[in-house]
Amino acid sequence: MAPQAELIFQAVGNNTDHIIVPNDLNDLFFQAYDNGARIHTNSWGDEYTNGEYTILSKDIDLFMWNHPDMLILMAAGNKGVDSDSDGIIDLDSICSPATAKNCISVGASENIRSDKLDSYSALINGKSRFPSDPINSDKMANNTEGLAAFSSRGPTDDGRIKPDVVAPGTYIISTKSSVKNPIFELWDNYDANSNYTYGGGTSMSTPIVAGTAALIRQYYMQNESITPTAALLKATIINGAYNMTPGQYGIGQYKEIQTRPDNASGWGRIDIENSLFPASPRIMQYHDNISLNTSESWNTKYYSNNNSEPLQITLVWTDHPSIPSAAKTLVNNLDLTVVGPDGTYLGNGGDAINNVEQVELLTPVDGIYDITITGADIPHPPQPFALVISGALDLPPTISGEFPANNSYTGNNFTLVCVNITDTGSAFNESSINESSINMTINGELVNITTTSITNGFRVQNLTVTPYNENIVTCSINASDINLNHRTYSWSFTVDITHPTNNTPKDANYIAGSTVNFTNWILYDQHPGFYRVLQNGTQIVESTLWSDNTNITVPVNTSAGIGDFNYTIQYNDSAGNSGIQDTVNINITDETPPILSNNTPATGTTDLTSSTISINATDGGSYVNASSANMRVDGMQVVLTNTSSGITYTFSNDAATTYNHGDTVNVTFSVSDNAGHISNKSWMFYIDNVAPMISITSPANNSSTSSSSITVSGTVNGTGSPPDITVTNNTGTIDTKLTNFSGTFSASVPLLMGVNIIYANVSDQAGNTNTSFINITRIEPAYQSSSGGGSSVGGGGSSEAYENIEAKETQRVFVSKYNQIEFLFEKNENDIEYIKYRALKNTGTVSATIEILKDTSTIAGQPPSGIVYKNINMWVGKKGYATEKNMENPVIGFKVEKKWIESNDLEHGSITLNRYYNEEWIPLPTSKTNESASYIYFESQTSGFSPFAITGPKKLQTLSSSSQSPGDDASIDETPSTQEDPEEEGSISDKIFSINGIGANGSLCMLAILAGILMYNRKRKESI
Repeated sequence: MAPQAELIFQAVGNNTDHIIVPNDLNDLFFQAYDNGARIHTNSWGDEYTNGEYTILSKDIDLFMWNHPDMLILMAAGNKGVDSDSDGIIDLDSICSPATAKNCISVGASENIRSDKLDSYSALINGKSRFPSDPINSDKMANNTEGLAAFSSRGPTDDGRIKPDVVAPGTYIISTKSSVKNPIFELWDNYDANSNYTYGGGTSMSTPIVAGTAALIRQYYMQNESITPTAALLKATIINGAYNMTPGQYGIGQYKEIQTRPDNASGWGRIDIENSLFPASPRIMQYHDNISLNTSESWNTKYYSNNNSEPLQITLVWTDHPSIPSAAKTLVNNLDLTVVGPDGTYLGNGGDAINNVEQVELLTPVDGIYDITITGADIPHPPQPFALVISGALDLPPTISGEFPANNSYTGNNFTLVCVNITDTGSAFNESSINESSINMTINGELVNITTTSITNGFRVQNLTVTPYNENIVTCSINASDINLNHRTYSWSFTVDITHPTNNTPKDANYIAGSTVNFTNWILYDQHPGFYRVLQNGTQIVESTLWSDNTNITVPVNTSAGIGDFNYTIQYNDSAGNSGIQDTVNINITDETPPILSNNTPATGTTDLTSSTISINATDGGSYVNASSANMRVDGMQVVLTNTSSGITYTFSNDAATTYNHGDTVNVTFSVSDNAGHISNKSWMFYIDNVAPMISITSPANNSSTSSSSITVSGTVNGTGSPPDITVTNNTGTIDTKLTNFSGTFSASVPLLMGVNIIYANVSDQAGNTNTSFINITRIEPAYQSSSGGGSSVGGGGSSEAYENIEAKETQRVFVSKYNQIEFLFEKNENDIEYIKYRALKNTGTVSATIEILKDTSTIAGQPPSGIVYKNINMWVGKKGYATEKNMENPVIGFKVEKKWIESNDLEHGSITLNRYYNEEWIPLPTSKTNESASYIYFESQTSGFSPFAITGPKKLQTLSSSSQSPGDDASIDETPSTQEDPEEEGSISDKIFSINGIGANGSLCMLAILAGILMYNRKRKESI
């Protein structure tokens, strides 16, 4: 509904049929609001409240009163019922907290799905809930003019109109949970994409309205440059809603929608296009966040010019919360009055109950309609409101092109004031402005004006030539069109004829190469503008805003050279008045010698041969004098070469020098800058070009063990510098470091099954390396069966008879506590895809073995019932490992060929994985997870590992021709237990609270839409 909307998701459910929301809903809403959400969608509720204004209803009204920019939506509920069998859905079933005044309460209308033939009687308890036609036999998704029979009806207990609007809520395509309980199904599978499913209920309708609200909010923010209140969003949705009267059953005794508004469809079915962009010649206008106190009023006028186009005027306000025990929950009462050419009209015909009022004139007489909002009784002032009008309206004149621009500055106190006024008449493409109505005021005084014709209007200019004082000048223009639509526009600008000044600081001196800022300039003006700084005529600080009486920071380039540099500041104010530019002289002197760094080899280090010695010299003042460089190695002067990068030189000895192992090399270096400052450095390094010795003393090479790890020990002898030792194997690196020249080392090394190559590597500080390695084989321990069936140990490490094993696959995984463990199997002949569980202990490497069998496992006493697809043994870990102490939620993934399923005429849902345990075959919970061209994929939950069999049921003998046809009574409520009520189990709305009817078994669906849109499910007490 709202692409690229930002979502905030609040989880209040678990894998049962319960949800938990805070006792104070403000805690729930605050979390979303503080994270930026401004639309909050909820599909939960209390199904036993039937129109009651509860503490939860009050919480919603309180939060919206305190946060008027937050729109909260609530699913109305799925408690619709025809208890008196009259073919009409009963009133008074709205679920709390959808009874809140300020939220949008959403009911469900019918969708169009021509291939979906289920009627309302097919719902769980549908025959008893809807015993009579036309509802009983009505298809649930064949008529957009109809309401969903299960959708809760109003009014509230104090007589307010609920729901506010409706949206499609039958057979809606919705996302499917990837972790759902397989017994919790929605209405129907969506075959085109297994990630989606069909659902229904007001929980499906509510997110549609939430997405609509998000798009409307985006329209106001991007197109109208306002942040709309929740009242404006609600008014916009209601004003454009489609009138569903009389509904799908006609105007006879079964008429389901009496008028607009009513307590079945509220104000109608949402229509975002009609809400924002009604078809020509209709247009939409709005007013938002206008506040009134008791007895105050606000007024506007519009001209309607086409009596074939309805005129709709909708008033909405976010009311102060009431107390749950109040007989009337409306607190602050506003009244909508419309006076037209043919009479006076009251909102809702005169209403002191609802906080939504509307005047709808289907054939309005052409003329002016005077709209007044009155604060009838406002005990908690002030009361803001929103008003939306749509119809064939003549708009007031448009004001544009004001000069000077709004909030601008000018340095001309004789400036002209100009503005454009345009208007296009409703019938002709020409101006309909009443020129005589135009007047302009400046600083509250009428001024003489001249008008010049422009396209569809006039350019208005003042003729008053009195100079303005330095201050803010306020202007206002007033104009009306020939239909008396009036427009007033005000703006202001500031006159500033005073030039900015500065403090004229003194010259400064800095040392070359230092990092400094000149901060002595201070600029003065009440309306600061921009400044820039030039060094010797070249800009070094780009145009930057400044503040009055604040020091300006100018970076000084002390590396630009030695001598004097002129720094000039140029500046102006917001009115464009320039200050007198000021120049200071900054003198750069060199008082420091070059900086020496990065001598190689470094002081006190060990090198292999050190044929090259180098050092860096840096000087940003007078720069390095390269010709002065001198280097001596062991007292002898060497020839130097140099390279430069910026202000840094690198000096290196020109001729390669050969050293012997154990030599100590002494180096001295000196260099000066061009100002004569000298730097000296001496250092020494050592020569080590013999590799250290290392050997592994334990365990012996080519030995074997069944342990998962082994201790590796050895000795090392350094030859010139302290060595570092690393021990590596197939799984990684184990570090052990020596701090002296020789000694022993020891490391614990994990082992994989099979051959492990273990290396002991040594390197010293000079980079000399050496390596020693051994081969260690890890073998399987003697294996015992974990089967409850019992048997002697057989060949191949398990108790299975060798001749019954067709193929075998083993995978190994390193098991760490609380990690999700996955054994993934790859052999084509192995139909087991994976074994997964959550580890509860640190175990090290664990193996999982699959034995694909030719026939029933010899460990089992008898074959399983049904048609067998495959017999398999599965073992995980050593004997006693596969228990609830070591693993949590173990599951097995497997596949079955489609050809086998089809050839045996089996349903996908009938495939079962069976486990042999305690002398019997136990069917495991099995669900379909995926499908490919050749295979169906399943997953089963298990409590242990032993012999298994994949089976399907044997087909029963075909019934005789006299038996009942399967199609005689095909209704949803007679499907197997894994299929649920379409209305209740699918829709997010059927999930409306369970307390409100979350669903037959309360599957939890959470949805989030928008700039913060959230949906929640609450506790499902029982099927509705």
